[in-house]
Amino acid sequence: MKVACTTIYDPHDPQAFGGRGYYMIQAVAAKTNMAYLGPLTMDLDSLSLRTKAYLSRRVAHKIFTPDRDKRVVMDYGRQLAARLAHTPSDLIFSPMSPGSQPVAYLDTKLPVVIWTDATLAAAIKLYPELSPARLSRASLRDGLANEKAALQKASLLIYTSDWAAQSAIGDYRLNPDKVRVLPFGANFDDEFAGEEIRAFIERRPMTTCKLLFISSYWQRKGGDIALEVTRRLNARGQPAELIVVGNRPPIPDPLPSYLKLAGFLRKTDPVEKARLYQLMAEAHFLILPTRADCTPFVFSEACAFGVPCISTSVGGIASVIREGVNGRTFALDADIDAYVDYIAATFTAADGYRRLAAAAYDDYATRLSWDVSGNKIVTWFEELL
Repeated sequence: MKVACTTIYDPHDPQAFGGRGYYMIQAVAAKTNMAYLGPLTMDLDSLSLRTKAYLSRRVAHKIFTPDRDKRVVMDYGRQLAARLAHTPSDLIFSPMSPGSQPVAYLDTKLPVVIWTDATLAAAIKLYPELSPARLSRASLRDGLANEKAALQKASLLIYTSDWAAQSAIGDYRLNPDKVRVLPFGANFDDEFAGEEIRAFIERRPMTTCKLLFISSYWQRKGGDIALEVTRRLNARGQPAELIVVGNRPPIPDPLPSYLKLAGFLRKTDPVEKARLYQLMAEAHFLILPTRADCTPFVFSEACAFGVPCISTSVGGIASVIREGVNGRTFALDADIDAYVDYIAATFTAADGYRRLAAAAYDDYATRLSWDVSGNKIVTWFEELL
């Protein structure tokens, strides 16, 4: 099967676009004959684009995003058509994309498959920076029009959550038969065997509860909630630590003794990657009480280490975290004591905790790994063809 993969970012760079597309692409490339038609280029020096961005920022005090400009996306289509003319392909695969999908205005008779984590229609209701109050009228108008064109063109639409899939069906009036749900995997180059993960779980001391928070977006990801949860656990007599991986949170010195800062850890650096793996292996829970998110990769990564996840039921998170299987989600306005009660009760029942941690790994192995997703998507490709 010959698959033409189209991206705006470098498909071979694990750091491009935050790594959100690289592992998706690799999951498919491992099981197909893939041709890379990216990165496509955008003329950021265009006078009209620079003028639009300047006027939007200085006059309207809004954000203009060039990669949602209709002329830019139409040019992506022309670039793709030229590259496809020299690339024999059975179908076109368009994974995660910043801004608009580059296939929106592509003139082709080949089947088009899109795999992503949200629709713009859903995201503008979730993220403040994408709301009409922040995003320019032109970017909002073109972004929605581009997305509508891309989704109508696609033969198969794959989303990482029911939340995103239902938005595609409802907001764009699409046939549900061409919409599927397939979660993200774990963005690791290394794979640990089940026996190793179970050994990690057994070695976790059931004395001090280690809560792992991974993000540099402290406020949006609910770092303040995670910190207060940790404080209250200690106040109740349950020793707990919050280990933060990411940029330094905006907390004045002196830091509380139960807050441990690991700093920003890069997976591309062997020493920093080893440190991240160690923190994952030692953690009892991943806690991310996020205020706005689609389906973060970090949940699948935590489950890959047998670490149950605690988060909020916003965006598509409820499609990843399943209560009693790999953790629990809470309402966005849940009282902090609800988190504390759950963690304390789960942690103090040591055998029950270990069963939950093992179930989290099993959920990764059977549902949340790139290998599982790659097999499923290739099966859908074959059905489509």
